[in-house]
Amino acid sequence: MNTTTALTIDYAAPRLAAELLPHLVLQVGGHRSRDQGLCVMEAAAWLAGEPHSARPQCASPLVTRFAQRLNDCGDQAMRDALRYRLPQIVGSRGTPEVDRRRNLEFIYLLLSVRFASSLEALATVTRVAEFKSRLLAAAATLRATTREDGLDKWRAASEQARATLSETRRKYHADAYAYAYAYAYADAYADAYADAYVYASASSSASASASASASAYADASADAEAYASPPRRAELKAAWATDALAMLDAILAIRE
Repeated sequence: MNTTTALTIDYAAPRLAAELLPHLVLQVGGHRSRDQGLCVMEAAAWLAGEPHSARPQCASPLVTRFAQRLNDCGDQAMRDALRYRLPQIVGSRGTPEVDRRRNLEFIYLLLSVRFASSLEALATVTRVAEFKSRLLAAAATLRATTREDGLDKWRAASEQARATLSETRRKYHADAYAYAYAYAYADAYADAYADAYVYASASSSASASASASASAYADASADAEAYASPPRRAELKAAWATDALAMLDAILAIRE
């Protein structure tokens, strides 16, 4: 059963009033009815006055898949952050061209910012000092890419970075906390980019690349937490949440 603060929400109402958003508690997974709970996209449907659904017509398929994964993979703080983005999520559905632009922006940011920053973080680990210059060079190449370069140049930069990452992994087994969490983070970003690239290159649904990338975000968090010491776990969760929400905000900002 859904729970709220002192203010009672009428789950039988045909539309969720915007002023009630701060009192809404989002939950993991899908729900058969509103009074059983609401995930971010079920809440979006209600806010838009649509029938109960996790795939509302008011929202972009790309935004829907990504936001849903963040809802289910994140903690309550993530779901609270998603709740405050519901007004932007509602009305995000656009033309196929808008979703194409969103998809390309998603891939570009994943490559030139998230993957690059994860390599830079790995380069700070003393255990892999001999690879520091190569990791930083690979990160610099990723950061030097531009939106105008397009998929083929992005792929070339990504393959160079992944080769360096793979060589680092072969040389050093993931048996030290600092190395393991940093490597898991970088490797998950690399996988996220690769998945997104495959979908984009095949001209598949833009929402598929968002879903694959969101899954990799979750994998990055889970894999790294498995190796990280407790202080590192908190740091990693915070970094993952910041990155994921920044990606969501970037694609929400692209409109007609």
